[in-house]
Amino acid sequence: MKLTWAALLVLFLNVKGMCQQCNCSNSFKELMQKVETNYPGFADKVTAANRREYERITDSAVKASAAADMHGCIPIMRSWLAFFKDHHMGVGINPDAANHTTIRELFSKGAHMPVSEASLIAYLKNNSSRLDSLEGIWEDESKFYRIGIKKEGKIFIGFILQADSLFWMPGQVKLKAAKKGTHYKMLTFLDREHFPSTPDMEVAGHTLRISNFGNWYRVYPGPPPAKKAAAKDPLLPSFKKLDKETALLVIPSFRMTYTEAIDSLVTNEPAIAGSRHLIIDLRNNSGGVTLGFEKLLPLIYTKPFITKGAAVLATDDNIQSYIRVLDNPELSDSMKNVVRSDVAKLQASRGKFCELWPDDTLRFNQVLPYPQKVSVIINGQCASSTEYFLLKARQSSKVTIFGQHSMGAIDYSNAVLTTLSCSFYAFRYPTSRSNLLPGEPLDNIGIQPDVRIGDNIVDWIAFVKSFKP
Repeated sequence: MKLTWAALLVLFLNVKGMCQQCNCSNSFKELMQKVETNYPGFADKVTAANRREYERITDSAVKASAAADMHGCIPIMRSWLAFFKDHHMGVGINPDAANHTTIRELFSKGAHMPVSEASLIAYLKNNSSRLDSLEGIWEDESKFYRIGIKKEGKIFIGFILQADSLFWMPGQVKLKAAKKGTHYKMLTFLDREHFPSTPDMEVAGHTLRISNFGNWYRVYPGPPPAKKAAAKDPLLPSFKKLDKETALLVIPSFRMTYTEAIDSLVTNEPAIAGSRHLIIDLRNNSGGVTLGFEKLLPLIYTKPFITKGAAVLATDDNIQSYIRVLDNPELSDSMKNVVRSDVAKLQASRGKFCELWPDDTLRFNQVLPYPQKVSVIINGQCASSTEYFLLKARQSSKVTIFGQHSMGAIDYSNAVLTTLSCSFYAFRYPTSRSNLLPGEPLDNIGIQPDVRIGDNIVDWIAFVKSFKP
C-alpha cells in the first residue's frame, strides 16, 4: 500500500493553540529534537565523518535562534534542515485559522503598489503601443496568484491583484525585475511567506517562466479569443498522434487530482495502446501518488516489475501521525482496516524500523504487442512518485529513458505534516526509508537517463522521435 493511504498523511496537522513556547529558541530546539528522534534518515545523514560539521551547524543555529523573531526563525530552521538535503523535509507558517490574525499583521507592513486592477487596465490600454511584453496582468498555473506588472522608471514592479487574502493582500509587491537589452533579470521575488530570492526568469510570448516557481500566463493583454477558448489546466494530461506510428502522451503531474484524468485518457484513447512508438513526456512532473501511473504499467510491461519496499521508523510521533489518518471522513472502511493493521504493526515495533511495505514483484498476464517501443522523457524536476514510475520503467525492455537525471527525492518518503508546540510553525518530514538503501542511494543523485539530451537541444520531442541507437 506504499504511497496510497500514506499519501493522505500530509493532510493532517497536529494543531495546538498558540502558547508561551512561541519563541524561536524553544521552537528550533523542538524541531531539532523531532528530527533527531523521528527522521528515518538521521543515522544515514549524520555520521562519524560529518558529526563535527553537524554539531557546528547546530550550535550556530541555536545561537541565531536566541535573537530571532517568529518570522525570522523560519530561515534559521530551513538553513539547519538543509544539512540533510531531503526534498521531503521543510518548515513554514501553519495557515490554520487560529493563526490568521498573526499572519495578516506580520505581512501588513510590506511594500505596496497603490494601483487597482481597473486603473492598471486603463494604463495598459492607454499605453498599448509602447508597452513592454512583461507589463500586464498575469496568473500562475494554479490561478492562486493574479498579479499586475507595471514599469516604474527602469524597474518592473509586480503586485498582487488577487491571492489568498491571508499571506498576500491586494497591492502588496510580489516581485521586482529589470531588463537589459532583450533579457530580463529578477531583482527580487517573494515566496508565499515573503522570503526573497532571485530566480531566473524568461518571457516568451504570453508565458513568464520563473525557475522554481513555475509558469505564469499573461491574461491581459491576452492572446486572441481562439487561444483563450483553448486554454486549460496546464497540469492536465494530454495526448496526440505525431505520425502513423508515433504517439505522444504528456503527463505533467501524478497528483491525486489528476489520477482520474490520466486513467481515463490511457483507458479510452485506443491510439495510445495501438501505436508502435509511444513517447511519454514526464518533464517537470514532481510526483503525487503511485496510483497516478498505475494504468501505464501494462503498456510498458515486458517482465515482472521488482519493487523495493520501505520501512517506517516506529516512533511515538510517527505512530500518532499514522493514527490521525483514521480521522479522514472520506477514508473507506476497507482502507481504514489497512491503516489499523499498519498501526498495530508499528506499535509492535516501537523504537525500531518496521517494514510496512516489503519488497514485491508485480506480474501481468501478458506482454502487450503495442506499443512496441516506449520512450520516457525526464528532467531534473521529476521527483518522488515520478521516480517510483521510473524505477519500474527502467526494468522494461520496451523502455528507453531520455533527457536528464531526475531530482532524487525518493530515499525517504511517506511524509507527515505536523505542527510544533508553537502552532505558528508547520513541519513536514518523511517517516519511511527505502529498501534501496544502502546499496542504491538516489536522493540528490536521481535516476539517470539511458540517452542524455543536452541543453543545446531545443525540441526534445523531435530528438526522441528521430533518435536512432
